[in-house]
Amino acid sequence: RPEAFSYLLFALIWLRLSTYNGSKHSFSSLLIIPLLQLIWVNLHIFFIFGLFLTASYFAAALIRRYEHREIKNLGIILLLSTIISMASPNGFSAFLEPFNIFREYAYTIAENQSLFFMQGRFPQILHYYWFEGLLLAAAISWIPVFIHRQQKYCIAGLFIFIAFSLLGIVMVRMIAF
Repeated sequence: RPEAFSYLLFALIWLRLSTYNGSKHSFSSLLIIPLLQLIWVNLHIFFIFGLFLTASYFAAALIRRYEHREIKNLGIILLLSTIISMASPNGFSAFLEPFNIFREYAYTIAENQSLFFMQGRFPQILHYYWFEGLLLAAAISWIPVFIHRQQKYCIAGLFIFIAFSLLGIVMVRMIAF
């Protein structure tokens, strides 16, 4: 399925952002992100998550007031990625499609239903309950990160964790993320 490309590109962009350390050499390694974004926008509608990842790291840099160069570099990568996300045969309308896709469905699709809907409809399927348990365990695991400030970009990680946790609850197709 095309979603497999989204998982791969999501992981590659997240890996690149999580290893960024603000140096000049490190900035050149970020330049792969707009290229990955160009590939992604032409493969699958989840390309918007690449922009979300980059925006999360940029927002974290702003909130934590990192060095000016770091903020500028992440801002440049976010801007380039956003512009390049419009480089598809459908241009700007393709860029907006992730926000409009659910308006015209003629019937209900199971994977677009909420976690709680699916639990009520299929109580015998245990992986929905496993997701809830793992979500709770992951939420608890954030406590030491914030107590000890172990991770430079923990705010970005928190944004990503909250967003995809909520997406997984709202739409079971997002549980994989």
